[in-house]
Amino acid sequence: MKHSEKEELLSINSKLESVITGSRPYTLGSNILGSIEKFSLDIMGTLNLGDFVFISKAGSRLFGTETPASDHDFVVLFKPSLDSLILKKDQSVIDTVLTVEDDVIVDISATKVNKPANTNKNIDLKFISVYKFFSLLGNGDINAIDLFFSMYASFNKNEDMTSGAQLIVSNKDALLTNQYLNMISFIYRQIDLYQAKGDRYASAVKLYEVLEKLQGSSLKDLESQILEIPYMSKKDGIFLLLERQFSEKLKAGYVLKGIRRIRDMYGSRSERAADMSGVDYKAISHALRAVEETEELMSTGIITFPLKSAEEIRRVKGGDISEKELPLLITNLLDKYDSLKKVAEKLVKSPKLQDKKEIDLLLLELYGF
Repeated sequence: MKHSEKEELLSINSKLESVITGSRPYTLGSNILGSIEKFSLDIMGTLNLGDFVFISKAGSRLFGTETPASDHDFVVLFKPSLDSLILKKDQSVIDTVLTVEDDVIVDISATKVNKPANTNKNIDLKFISVYKFFSLLGNGDINAIDLFFSMYASFNKNEDMTSGAQLIVSNKDALLTNQYLNMISFIYRQIDLYQAKGDRYASAVKLYEVLEKLQGSSLKDLESQILEIPYMSKKDGIFLLLERQFSEKLKAGYVLKGIRRIRDMYGSRSERAADMSGVDYKAISHALRAVEETEELMSTGIITFPLKSAEEIRRVKGGDISEKELPLLITNLLDKYDSLKKVAEKLVKSPKLQDKKEIDLLLLELYGF
C-alpha cells in the first residue's frame, strides 16, 4: 500500500472511530438490514460521502447459502456529493468491517487488502459510488451484477426504495451488457482455487513452525528445512516463500511476522481445507453459485435470489460431499464452464455494450439535471 493510501486509511479510520465513540450505542435489532441502514447513514454523513441510494444484503445471506458460522455482508450504494466530485475528493469504494458484541456495534475499521478472515461476530459493510457501480456493471463484474439484481428484486416486490434506486433499476437495458466472460472466468478461478488455498495454508503453517522454533537463525541456515515445504523456492540468495520474497540474510524471527500475516489472511476457511486434504469446499460452492447465476442471466436476463439450488450449494460449502461425488462435481462444473464460455465468446462478436451517452444522461438525471 502506498504512503498516501495509508494516510487516507488512517484518516478514514479516525473518523469512523468517532462514530462508534459517540453519545449513543448502535444496537442491532431484529431487523438487521434496517439497523445497518441507519448506521450507514451516520457513516456517510461523517465521511461526507453523499446521498444514500440503496442497501443490500450480499454474499451468502443474499444467495440463501448461509450457515450458522456465516458473517453478515452488506453493500451500500451512494451518490457522491457534488462538492466532492468538483474537488475530486469523492470515494469510489470504501470497505469496512464491524465488530458486534451482544448485538451492539463496538468497533468499525476501514480495510484495504489482506484482512483477517471474518467470524459471525463481524459484519462486512461496503460503500460503493454509483459511478463505480455503473463501471463494474459495464465490465460484467459478478458482485456488481448481484447488487443490481438485489435492487431489481426489491423493485418488483414494491418495497420502499429511493427515487435513485428506482431510476437505476428502470434503466436495466442501458446498464447491463451481454458480455459474460468476466462472470465465467470467476467460475474457473474458483475451481482452480478449490485445492490451492488449503495447500498454501498447510505450507504456511509448516513454515511458521520452522521459523518460530529457530527465530535467531538466518533463512540461509534453515534452507534445507524450508525448501522441503511446498511453495518454497530460492534463487540468487532470495527465498520465495508463498509468493513473497525474503533475503537469505534475514533472521527467521523477522520473517515470522510476514508469514503470520499470510497465515491469518487465509483464515479458518483454509485451515478447514488443510484438515480436509487441501480441499477448499467454499471455493467449489462459489463456482456452483456462479454457474447458476450465469446460466439464469444468459437464458432469462435476470438473476433470482435466493438461488434455486441454495440448499445444494450450502451442502457443498459445508463439505458434506463424498470422495466419489467430488470428482464428478468438478467434472460437471468444468463441462458447464466450457459450454458457457463458448456461448459468451460468440456474444463478443455481436456485443451489446453500455452506451456512454446513455450512462451520462442517467447520471445527470440522478443528480436532478
